[in-house]
Amino acid sequence: MTGILSLGAVPPDQKSPYGSIIAPQLFAPYHQHFFNVRLDLAIDGINNTAYMVEAEADPDDAKYNQFHNAFHINKIRLDTEKQARNNLCLEKSRCWIFENNSTRNAIGQPTAYKLYPGENCIPMSSKKAWWRKRASFVDYHVWVTPFDEKEMFGSGNYPNQSQSDIGLLKYTEQDRSIVDKDIVLWYTFGVTHIPRQEDFPVMPVVKGGFTLKPNGFFDINPASDIPKPMKKTDETCCKK
Repeated sequence: MTGILSLGAVPPDQKSPYGSIIAPQLFAPYHQHFFNVRLDLAIDGINNTAYMVEAEADPDDAKYNQFHNAFHINKIRLDTEKQARNNLCLEKSRCWIFENNSTRNAIGQPTAYKLYPGENCIPMSSKKAWWRKRASFVDYHVWVTPFDEKEMFGSGNYPNQSQSDIGLLKYTEQDRSIVDKDIVLWYTFGVTHIPRQEDFPVMPVVKGGFTLKPNGFFDINPASDIPKPMKKTDETCCKK
């Protein structure tokens, strides 16, 4: 993201509680940007299953956790659309894995891809705000639905013409099964922008996003299969 800030004016020697002073008598309002991406997954085929993975510290047990730093993971299968609605959780290092349970890698595990969330935030606006009534995709960071060719946009087909939500909240109220289905991952990410003086007059680039990485999809690191370099034997290359 980059661009020119939207500014407001204040009287001399005054500040706004809703923005940063970035030049004499000019303030840039605090604001947020939200994006929703639709990922039609097909991990080794179209029948996939979503799992939410959370890290949890072991009890402080003198016998089984004598060094006090052991932790394990809980892998939760997401069976329906409503169950899949969820947010990031820093305390649990929450992430999501998408598996094909009908295929196996070299060690017998399902082939999968993993969602690595990047920078994110939650809406500061109340759900009573008019824009949120038509943008339910910001209610959760992660949504999972079965594929439906009529469901192509997180905010619905015509959000500016609607009087209520016609997007993801409406889609997922059907609470359809998402186990071993042609599933779609919807990921919402946002940036809370507290402007700096360095953002004026033209804002430098701010990045936001996520990563999808193979998680047992390949038997080994694909980079380990790079061909060995060929030794040149043509002596003519050294002749003048």
